[in-house]
Amino acid sequence: HKALAQERENLLQLAQAGIVVKGEPLLQPVVASVTLGAAPVVTITDCVNTSGWRPVYKATGKSAAAPGQPQRVFATALARPYGDGWLIVELTTDRSRSC
Repeated sequence: HKALAQERENLLQLAQAGIVVKGEPLLQPVVASVTLGAAPVVTITDCVNTSGWRPVYKATGKSAAAPGQPQRVFATALARPYGDGWLIVELTTDRSRSC
């Protein structure tokens, strides 16, 4: 699925650059909408706070964060039924939108 493939690619790029991520993001997801029927989908929005979730170079422990990166990022996820649960099939972030 698209969202999983994107995240795997991101993790691979970080690993190849010798970067690890310390800490955890603060999440407060909210169900924004639910569409039922033949193609059910749930839209989830969140303001992802990354102030406690920092990329660092594994070898030195120095910050690998790009200068000027926002620490709060608006995110939208689309979830669809998958097996006995739900699967995030798309994840987008909008760094221009404050939250």
